[in-house]
Amino acid sequence: MAKRIGKYKVSKKESALSLADGGTVTGNLVVGADAQLQITNPVSGSTSAATTITKATHGGRITYLGATEGSDLTHLLPTPEVGLTFEFVYSGDGASGNDHIFDGQESEFLGNIIHNDSNADDVAVNCNGTDEDVLNFQVPTAFTVKFVGISTSLWLVSGHAVGNTPPTCTDG
Repeated sequence: MAKRIGKYKVSKKESALSLADGGTVTGNLVVGADAQLQITNPVSGSTSAATTITKATHGGRITYLGATEGSDLTHLLPTPEVGLTFEFVYSGDGASGNDHIFDGQESEFLGNIIHNDSNADDVAVNCNGTDEDVLNFQVPTAFTVKFVGISTSLWLVSGHAVGNTPPTCTDG
């Protein structure tokens, strides 16, 4: 038996269709309390090169950064947007000899990176939100870092780093 949605009659088959059949949600999506949603947001490729970070490619997902030998890698962040999120994961061996540098360009960083050091001098690295737009993970063994836009000029930054040298948050 068909049911009505507004002025339209919809059959059981039609009401069972999903976005898996194709389509785009625009506007608000309202679901009941018992609804189960599965949101698929895959890891953004693996990159072992300097990267210009974009909302379309890296926004709202985890980006894996691979180990490289030799030169430092600079990752350029776009202008922040409120709620725009980027997350990066690096797992290397600490012997590659390269830094991973995140450059906010004209935007600033506010927040902390917890550094765990094999030399037992663990520290919290603070980015104070003024005149600090370069975050440098220096020859890391591993790190995770998350950037969340909290205005059009400020990134909230948080994460963890492991390595012999603490990251730095400086004015570029």
